[in-house]
Amino acid sequence: MNSFGKSEAAGSRFSRMVLEDMEYDFEAYLINPESRFFILRPAAILDLVIEDNINNYYHQGYAVLDNRMDLLERVADEGGPSFLFRGEGRDIFRFKFTPKLTPGKNINENEGKVKELISLDFDFVIYNVEEYVEEGQKKRKIFFHDLYKQILSETNGGFSTGTYSNLSISSDDDTRSLNTGIAIRELLREVFPSTDGFGVSFADFDEGGTKIFFSAPSSYSGDDCLNYLLSKHVSTKDNNNDRCILRIERYPKRWSLVSLSKFFKNAYRQQNDAGGSLFLENFLLQGFKGGGGSKVLNVVIKRTPSVASYIPRSGIISQFNYIPPAAANQNAITSSLVHSYSYSGKSFSIDAKDNTFDSVQTIFQDNYVKNLKGDKGKPISNLYGNLTRKEQKNTRNVYSTSNYSPEQRLGVGRSNVLKNAILMNSCINFSIEGATYRQACRFIGIDRNDDAPASSIDDKMLGIYFIVSVRHIIRDNKYMNDIVAVKVYDYKDIGFKGEYI
Repeated sequence: MNSFGKSEAAGSRFSRMVLEDMEYDFEAYLINPESRFFILRPAAILDLVIEDNINNYYHQGYAVLDNRMDLLERVADEGGPSFLFRGEGRDIFRFKFTPKLTPGKNINENEGKVKELISLDFDFVIYNVEEYVEEGQKKRKIFFHDLYKQILSETNGGFSTGTYSNLSISSDDDTRSLNTGIAIRELLREVFPSTDGFGVSFADFDEGGTKIFFSAPSSYSGDDCLNYLLSKHVSTKDNNNDRCILRIERYPKRWSLVSLSKFFKNAYRQQNDAGGSLFLENFLLQGFKGGGGSKVLNVVIKRTPSVASYIPRSGIISQFNYIPPAAANQNAITSSLVHSYSYSGKSFSIDAKDNTFDSVQTIFQDNYVKNLKGDKGKPISNLYGNLTRKEQKNTRNVYSTSNYSPEQRLGVGRSNVLKNAILMNSCINFSIEGATYRQACRFIGIDRNDDAPASSIDDKMLGIYFIVSVRHIIRDNKYMNDIVAVKVYDYKDIGFKGEYI
């Protein structure tokens, strides 16, 4: 991370924050390249929201700050110059939030590493500011996103895959191409060179199942290039040319590019009925179907991993919204007719067979559903069809600029539909007492805590969910998480058929 704006005086200002009866180390301040800074005490932050969403590789959010008498820009900390907003994308909101750890042998020996694993630790760029008066109190609302996002959005670098091929300008496009994942990785290295104090490192990074030759138009920012390359990227054939998700992992700060199928392969371990490496914890719905909260400690979780974390303090969901798939979204989950044009052959092509709804259903089961927990080890896909889809009466026409790679064209066809089928599926939304380790692209289990007779709604609603959004909220002396998660299967066959008109 670039060192601009770092200050020894500002960099060690931890406060102790108690929310309800939980204690946290808290560090927050505004800082800019001149090392002008303003330390934000907990009482000065009236409202704070940090969002982690699967659709963004970066975190973003907002904070409402107490600004009575313009104190944010009037008071100087440590006797130095007062903080003043520059307003050009280099005003930084630095935030670190770590729960106090209970002393113990393992904690004491690995305290630094454990704290980094469970800390919210960000350098955010303030990209917009509002000011208003509410109930006689002057407030300033700052909107922020990750520093990496800001740098990418304002950098024009003229990126080209040809730069990395070591071939002459006369070479054809195919020999000047790179695997799409490698191209994305080189783009990030180019935008964040170590000579500028940034540098980037990579975790699990999918190299892609296809190649691309790409030279950025002069108007393209780094973010434009990144989005274009991601739109062309599909994983390898081993993953059925699946869609991949780009993220900046929280700890350590590394870029990852992982296929959706690989996420789901790490959700659950069937051999010992345990949560996989990406499974976080189990939750229980309080009093669902008339049950009582007194049985929480004795509950036998049936549709979630038996070997998984469950935290009684923050594991009970008292209120939730469960929303089945909406028919309004179904035109995004159907057969695709992917059109392309070959300039060399002067001919049009249409990819249909690999992009049918039947093909989508087959890959959906293989990539995502079969890895989860079902009755007798057989979870059932909840991606239902009907005759209009199965008989190709409901199709999407999509044009692809890729004219030499049918696998790459799956990115705008089948793989795009598969991602839609996940994100537009059965959804649950709930608020719960906050925990810093919760994040998008992880899995949770949801069951109930009473003895009411089982029914089909249990098989449909309860089980393993994929988190698509987590909001970390500090407000009214409370720390909460707002979680949105989707479910791609039924625990067992509930009798739905796909043969209706």
